[in-house]
Amino acid sequence: MMNCRNNMGKWMSGLDEAEYQKLAAAVKQAEQIQENGGSAPNGVISNFIFNAKHRMSVLDEQIDISQEQSKKDKASLTEAAIAQLVSQETRLNSTEKEAYASFLGKDYFTREDINDLNTFYADGGAWDKLSKKGKDEIGIRLEEGLQRGEIEFSDVSKSVQKKHNDWVYEQFTQREIPADNLANVSGEARENFIREYESGNTEAARKVLDQQSSSVSVHAEQKQSATSLSDVAAVAENNEKTDSNKSDTANIKEDNVMNELANLGQSPTSLEMTSPPDLGRS
Repeated sequence: MMNCRNNMGKWMSGLDEAEYQKLAAAVKQAEQIQENGGSAPNGVISNFIFNAKHRMSVLDEQIDISQEQSKKDKASLTEAAIAQLVSQETRLNSTEKEAYASFLGKDYFTREDINDLNTFYADGGAWDKLSKKGKDEIGIRLEEGLQRGEIEFSDVSKSVQKKHNDWVYEQFTQREIPADNLANVSGEARENFIREYESGNTEAARKVLDQQSSSVSVHAEQKQSATSLSDVAAVAENNEKTDSNKSDTANIKEDNVMNELANLGQSPTSLEMTSPPDLGRS
């Protein structure tokens, strides 16, 4: 069953999510009624809010347990996937397999990985023994680190520079669909990279991709800024509507809460929870 997040950022099952959201909506409506002077017999609204919030806290405890188990399951699956990938690289020795497994546990490389990368890419070393699939796994992570600015091309050894460019060149010239983080490179940038690469200009070839990454990043930031401005405008418009409708809030009927409870299949007093200390009439 698909899992969802509640407003506290925790994972919960679809059924728990549905119950939690219904309770949250009903509680919000009941609190609005209280704030606007609504009333109900025998403190029913206060009792409902108290008991509903208790049930929500129980759900949160269940979610904590489920979340911890989900983390363990994900870790186990990741370890299993890494172990399978490592087992396919039969030409690597035990030390090289250990390094390869460590790399696979990263989403991208950073400056902290420079020494290990230089060793891994050394002539006759682990990189040269990897299968095409293995090289893709490492190449994608190095390219991601370069595009994110977490590592600079000039930081790594000449061997790493050359072999990574070899990998990128192969992606552009021999693959029908290149790696995901190279798929957004424009046709012009690809042609420029290929031209510089075939001319033996290693640093110039990389510079083409760095300029492309910078352009894409700036465009993404501009798009995000525009989106943020649109969000601000939408919030302002929503606030205007809220202000204009404030006078209508006092007209919320207690019947709405009862309808929510009916949807939950419960009466205001059927939640199995001791009533709170004397809260008086709502």
